[in-house]
Order: sequence, then C-alpha cells, then structure tokens
Amino acid sequence: MAILTRNKELTRNRELTRNRDPLPMIRTLLTFLLCLPALAYAAFSLDNNTDALQEPDFLPVDEAYIFTSSVEGNDLVLHWKIADGYYLYQNRMKVTTQNSSVSIGEFDYLHEGKEKDDQYFGLVKVFYHEAEFRVPVNSAAGQEVEFTVGYQGCADAGLCYPPQKRPALFIAPESSEVTGASNSNNNQQTSNNSKDTPVSGDNSLTQAGFFLAIISAFAGGLILNLMPCVFPVLSLKAFKLAKASGIARKEHKLQSLAYTAGVVSLFLTIATALIVLRAGGESIGWGFQLQSPWFVGLMVYVLFLLGLSLSGFIEIGTSLMGAGESLATKGGKRGAFFTGALAVLVASPCTAPFMGTAMGYAITQPPAISLLIFTSLGLGMASPFLAIAFIPALAQALPKPGAWMDTFKQILAFPLYFSALWLLWVLGRQTGINGMTWVLAGLIALTFAAWIHRRARMLSGPAIWFERLFAISAAVFALWILSTTATPEKTEQVAAFHQDAIEQYRSEGKTVFVNVTADWCVSCLVNENAVLSQSPVAETLESEEVAYIKGDWTNSDPMITDYLASFGRNGVPLYVVYRSGQDPIVLPQILTANAVMDALTGLN
Repeated sequence: MAILTRNKELTRNRELTRNRDPLPMIRTLLTFLLCLPALAYAAFSLDNNTDALQEPDFLPVDEAYIFTSSVEGNDLVLHWKIADGYYLYQNRMKVTTQNSSVSIGEFDYLHEGKEKDDQYFGLVKVFYHEAEFRVPVNSAAGQEVEFTVGYQGCADAGLCYPPQKRPALFIAPESSEVTGASNSNNNQQTSNNSKDTPVSGDNSLTQAGFFLAIISAFAGGLILNLMPCVFPVLSLKAFKLAKASGIARKEHKLQSLAYTAGVVSLFLTIATALIVLRAGGESIGWGFQLQSPWFVGLMVYVLFLLGLSLSGFIEIGTSLMGAGESLATKGGKRGAFFTGALAVLVASPCTAPFMGTAMGYAITQPPAISLLIFTSLGLGMASPFLAIAFIPALAQALPKPGAWMDTFKQILAFPLYFSALWLLWVLGRQTGINGMTWVLAGLIALTFAAWIHRRARMLSGPAIWFERLFAISAAVFALWILSTTATPEKTEQVAAFHQDAIEQYRSEGKTVFVNVTADWCVSCLVNENAVLSQSPVAETLESEEVAYIKGDWTNSDPMITDYLASFGRNGVPLYVVYRSGQDPIVLPQILTANAVMDALTGLN
C-alpha cells in the first residue's frame, strides 16, 4: 500500500514539475524560430550551391534570345541569337498563321540541335548560341502573310521562361506561284499546320516529368516554410500549435484540414489567375500580385493589424488567427483556414529550392496539369500541420497550454511588425516616399477605427452608432488611400540649385524659376501639390523656354542660406522668377496659378 501511494506521489510530482515551468518550452520554441533563417540558408546552399539569399541574375527573355526574321525567295528565315548559358528547345518551335489560303512546309534547320537529357521533358534537342531555320511558304504572288512564331527556352542555372510568341511578316515575291507537284505535296502534308498548330515538335507530357514535377512541388512547398518571407507568419502557426494541445484530437485534425484547405485554395486561386492572365498575353510569374502597389499596401494593413491583435492592443482579427474564446468552436476552423491563406500571400515573394523548376514546368502544361502541380505545392507547405495532427507522437510533443501563452503570443507579434515594415519599404520602392506616407496615414486611420470599434462595444443607444460611423469612415479612408498609391511618383525635370546655374540659364535667354523648399515645410508641400504640379503651371515649367531650379533646404546648406538672405529671407518657401533683361521677381509665399503664370509669361 505504501509503495502504491509512493508511486502515485511520484507520478503527481512529475506532472506538476512538467506543467509548472513552461519557460524551457518557450525557449525551445523561440530558439527554433530564430534558427529558421539558418535552416533556409542551408536549404538554399544544398540546392543551388550559391548564396542562400541571392538568386542568379537572369536576363530578360528578349536579351537571352534575340529573335529576327527575314524573307529569302519563298522562304521565311527565322533566327535567334542565344546568350551564353541559355538554350532553346527545338521541339517548342512553332510557326502558325490564321490565313487559311497559305500553307507551309517542313522546317529546314541550319544545324540540328544538341541532345540534352532534360529532367522534365526527357531526351530532347536544344540549341545553344544560335538557332536558325527556313520555313517554305506557299502563297499567292505578292501576298503579305502575318505569321506567329512560338518558342521556349531555359537557362542552365535553372530558370525556364514561359512560351514566347513573336510576329513575323512574310511578303511573297511577285513571281511566286502555288503550283506544281512539290507544292501540292507540301499543301497535303502541312494543311493542318496553318491554323495555330505546331509544325514541329513533340509536346507530349512524359509521365516521368509529370511525377517528378509533383514531387518537386511538394518538396518546394515543404521547404517554403523555412524561407525568410514566410517567417513572420510562422508566428501565427507557432501560436496555433502551442494552443492545439489543449483541444480534442478530433478538433485538432479538423483545424489542420482547414489550414490545409486555406493553403491549397490560395495556391489554386493564384495559379488560376496566373493561367488566365498569361493566356491573355500578360507577361507575369509567381508573386505577380506583389507588383501591384495597392496589394502591397493592403498586406501592410493586414500584417500590422494582426500584430496589434497579438500584442493585445486591439481585439480585432482574432478569429482570423484562431485565437478566439475557444479553438474548439467554429471560429477556430475559420481561423485556421485564413491563417493558411495569409501564409500563402506572404510567401509570394519567395521561391524555395525545387519550387522554381516545378512552377516553370507547370506553366508550360495544360491548365489541369498546372493546377495539380500547384495543389502538390500547397500540400507540401501544409504537411507539417497535417503531420502533427495525424501522428500522435508529434502531437504529444506539443507543450501544455497555460498562462505563459499570453506572453508568448505578444512576443510573436514582432515578426509581423517587421514584415509590415519590409512591405512598406517595397511600397516605397514602387511609389516613392509619398506613397509610403499615405499608407502610414492609413495605418493610423485603421488603428483609430479599431480603437473606436472596441469602445463601441461598451456603449449603448445612439452613442454606439455614432462611434461605429466614425470607425467605418476611418476604415474607408484607409482603403481609399490605397488607390492613391497605384501610380509611381512623377519624376520632376528640375535642376539642382547653384548660383552659377541661374546665371548660365539667364545668359541663354531662358526664363528661370527658382523654388527654395524643404521637406518639413508644410506651406512648400501645399504649394507644390496645389499649384506647381498642376496644369498649366507644370507644363510651363517643363517647357524648353523655362529652366526650373529647386533648392532643397531640408538639411543645412550655407549656399541656400546665403541665397535666402540676399532676398531678406531667413526661411522657406522662396519663389523667384528671372526673366531676360529684368530684375528678379519674388512671388508670395502662398502661390496661386495666376500669379505664377503671370510671372513666367511676363504679364505682371
């Protein structure tokens, strides 16, 4: 009896010891998160044998393959100059036309392609350095025919370009006649090739290539979890994993399946958009949505608000992360789904090892095959969650939930803030500093809207609707701001300030407009946006007769300080117009379009 009691006490003590101190588990999880960049580095090095964070610089497609066409007699001559390290597939070369009265013969290659054992297409022939072939054309004398030339190539470093199409004009000689036995034979052999059908090449999908693409996509999706651009969203995944041990195993499985559905759904959505846009002639690739400034701004909003929610400053977006009252409720599954979707959106800028070649293969295949490959990519990315949910040994290794999780959750908000900062930098590169500033204003508006929404839950009666109206207005303002970031800033045609430049332009007989400004000067910014950048002043300042000089006094500049003092000023703005043979004209500090135009045109 004493032994049995002793065993029970030992068991209880072990449980208490295991549950009492969660700090070791916190340290373990944080160490794992901090080690992810190093793991990503190793993954890059093993696959590419290059710098982990830098991919090779690939040439634009029209520089990698310089295409020209010419006409010699009854032949259309097609030629490609191929850059070193790049090659073209012989069986991907096509010549088509919509003109049903024209037929073409077999390709006559200047030299045959070199055999290459391609990892996806099997044994194929490719061209290095140059490619050229003649296409016999059977047409009426003097007839003009518009052909479409198709081709596809890859780089030895691993990039495969999407199939390309270029026009080629053929003008038949006046003496050309579509007669004779040889022409009749050519017509019979190639009549089916005259309407958007490849004349040469075996485009059949090899089973080995397909299965290898599926496996590569799955491996790429798995490694994508280690890429630096996905690291911030791993905070959401880690938090959900930590809380998962406190729910029923069945619910854990359902949430993992919901997360997988979110990942796969977003991959398929992006893949469908990619296929449709490419079919419409757009030259786009993986991550194309991040080329849109409004989408980048929207992602800044989402990541920043999620960070605020994890930090506990606001209580919105919790259902999106599955951090609601109970992960056993329906909101937990919704949260898992949207966490998966968010992970895919943030993963857009990254291409993991194995992933690039799989996607390069996918975009060359029919839509059904492409979607299967993207599905495999999504399953690979979601596979860690599925493994933990369906393998009991992994699930049992998760830490016990407790009070430590609130601190852990707040710590995990900071990767989201850094991710928002990174996307804000991207936006600045796309639209300039003004675009960044507008989106920062939008972040303030959204935070204000979230704060009001939180306060409104404690009110009743008309007051609640008043605060909600303010919250909605702030949110609409933040979304409206995104439309202002769609166009990059226009580069001004201005000369830097220097006294010698003023004198030189005056000696050339030009009218000189000097704008002394500073970024911290509100009046200066109002004048520039409301008057100087608007018609007709902007057009006049850009004309050949006017030289526009801007003096930037944002930082201390003794030369500009002396120039200000010469007009009795010790601050900005200062606007001066020099006309040939006249004294300088000092404009008022608050500009109007009429005042500027009168000074520039000599009407004052």
